[in-house]
Amino acid sequence: MSDIFISDLHLGPERPELYRAFCNFLAGLDESVEQLYILGDLFDVWVGHDKQNHFQAEVIARLKMLEKRRIRLFVMRGNRDFLYGKRFARETGATLLPDYYLYQCGAHRALLMHGDLLCTQDTDYLRYRAVVRNPLLQSLLGGLPASLRRGIASRIRNKSKQAQSGKSMQIMDITEQALFETTQKYSVGRVIHGHTHRPGVSLHKTPGRQVERLVLGDWGEKVWWIVRDSNGFSLQSRQLSQLSGN
Repeated sequence: MSDIFISDLHLGPERPELYRAFCNFLAGLDESVEQLYILGDLFDVWVGHDKQNHFQAEVIARLKMLEKRRIRLFVMRGNRDFLYGKRFARETGATLLPDYYLYQCGAHRALLMHGDLLCTQDTDYLRYRAVVRNPLLQSLLGGLPASLRRGIASRIRNKSKQAQSGKSMQIMDITEQALFETTQKYSVGRVIHGHTHRPGVSLHKTPGRQVERLVLGDWGEKVWWIVRDSNGFSLQSRQLSQLSGN
């Protein structure tokens, strides 16, 4: 039996090839898969439910289909879709995960994160994160008309792209200190995250332990996922065109 981990799909109606790849990826999960973990940024942007957003409804319906196949779904909030709530969980059949989640299956153990909280040099983003994650602000956003929330979503997306273009890759990557402090706090030797869009597997020596870091890539030219089976964890990928049918 196996579990699957994905992150940073950034689904949106502007990228139909990503949606096709997403649908084909879900359809291709075989009977050995017990659980699917989405570690943030499933959508390119999410500012709450919108009855007029047919794309949003289609993605939710695809996720809900996993329930009939007895594949348990777990979803973590990312920096683009942090406004998921009880309604999203109910309509998708998902369990919403906290920012830090300890995964364990037998001897296989890992700390799951979106990854943004490890990027401690990106102080501008962390200040922004603290503001938008405020429960009062989130409640106010949820009460706005859908049309106004769509406008806010567009501005958030554009501002994020502009901010990223002016930052170095080093600032937007994790820091060793944050990795050390986090793994020490949760007593783990393995971390799985996304967010940085720099996929790979690396070993980090910290005082008292060696930490394995598995980083999920974003869905762009390639589709990335991690499999946990009897052999442990492995990072895998395919060309987007192979899954999208292009």
